[in-house]
Amino acid sequence: MSHEAYTLYQPWELAEGNKRLLKQILDAFLQRYQFELLEIFPQPAAKKGAPAP
Repeated sequence: MSHEAYTLYQPWELAEGNKRLLKQILDAFLQRYQFELLEIFPQPAAKKGAPAP
């Protein structure tokens, strides 16, 4: 592995094995530490007669 090609500012795609591992870790974390996210940006009230998104 070359340290010249390493940068924090240019993302790259994870290898398939790392994707599976990250998903397992995230799933286990979310299962163990269940929490509710606050609604930071409330949805505006729908106008009468306007189609729902």
